[in-house]
Amino acid sequence: MDFRYLIKAQLSKIGKPFSVHTANGIINGVGVIEQTWRKNKSLYEEKSSRIGRYYKDYYNYIGPYDIDITALDGDCYVTVLGDKFYFVKKENVYSGGHTQYYRGILKKAEEGDIDVFNVGN
Repeated sequence: MDFRYLIKAQLSKIGKPFSVHTANGIINGVGVIEQTWRKNKSLYEEKSSRIGRYYKDYYNYIGPYDIDITALDGDCYVTVLGDKFYFVKKENVYSGGHTQYYRGILKKAEEGDIDVFNVGN
């Protein structure tokens, strides 16, 4: 069955507004973004953060079917209520021939996390 429209409607009721910043512009949406501080026994990254330190500020992300986070490149970031995040894991939930929603793990960006080695310049 196709529940993607129902899931998107429910996310808009219980979620938080967010913006995905890409090289082509900004995509606005509403999704559930919740800190995983109670579940910190798992590591979501194979290596330490980009600046050599390990932070435990991870967040679960559940977002609508029409914002394909799996297609985002590493330079994209998400803003939620003024905080910056980037994805360390992302996947689609596929059922009934359609992507129903997307889920992922966000990491709160610390000062210097984004493009710390000036790769983008």
